[in-house]
Amino acid sequence: MRDPLAAVIVRFNPPPGFDQRVAHTAAQCDFTVVVDNGSSHAWSPDPAHLPASESLHQLHNAGNLGIATALNQGIRYAARRGARSVFLLDHDSTPLPGCVGRLQRTLRQHDDMPVAAAVPRIRYGHPDIRCRWPATSGSGYSVRFRFVYGARVTQPVPVDLAISSGMLLDVEHWQRLGGFDENLFIDLVDTDYCLRARRQGLRILAEPRAIVQHSLGDVEKRTLFGRMVAYPTHHNALRHYYISRNRIALIRRHAQRFPSWFVYETLGAAKLITKVVAFEQGRSDKVAATLVGTWHGLRRRSGPRA
Repeated sequence: MRDPLAAVIVRFNPPPGFDQRVAHTAAQCDFTVVVDNGSSHAWSPDPAHLPASESLHQLHNAGNLGIATALNQGIRYAARRGARSVFLLDHDSTPLPGCVGRLQRTLRQHDDMPVAAAVPRIRYGHPDIRCRWPATSGSGYSVRFRFVYGARVTQPVPVDLAISSGMLLDVEHWQRLGGFDENLFIDLVDTDYCLRARRQGLRILAEPRAIVQHSLGDVEKRTLFGRMVAYPTHHNALRHYYISRNRIALIRRHAQRFPSWFVYETLGAAKLITKVVAFEQGRSDKVAATLVGTWHGLRRRSGPRA
């Protein structure tokens, strides 16, 4: 008898259609854990989409404890019920049919390499945004990196990083790594987990045939002089605070061991602030939040912002 496969979905004031997204996930897993992270409205599953079942479980937090804490809560609950693999999902993402099964096979069929997580190809809301994963180029402590594009590969491939939404975790490795870092609260939590896994000789395998439909903020295509240049996401100022603060924490932890990631992250930071200044409203608040977050990162602050 195989071990049960669980899903953990973190809920925080989700957009419409949450019941349908949970149903798509529950149909591919043995049981599903929804961790409500202090939403303003309680959730009661709609019987039209999710009949009451012993395979659906809810955990409730009185306030927003952060994505890392909520994920750890859900994974611990699933592990106590015997799950060896846990599929993680954001409240605005949907696994396409067969996604979780493919990830499960990828996670378990590569005995030649210890695999911390199998991750799917992400299909974003905007058709021009391509799924890609950074991967180190060269050998040793190289500063070079390349992108692995989901549309260009047909078999599982090792990558450096992946987002947590759609990630299928090996529970035993998650326990050995100490779970997600709850001091980060939100943003770059998955990046830190991937880098810590790789420090322990574990792999992150991307499975391009497993697909998750994922939202990426309020994305829009913007052009300059008739040429496409960016996809601003319009995250609020608080998100920019956490991104910049946690980036400093991760640079302190991982830059020396993973110089190619450091180059990738630095270029990403420059691109993000450029998009904010060039295209987004509230740019002064977002730039200020970035500066404060950077300062707090240098001061080693962590947890939720007071």
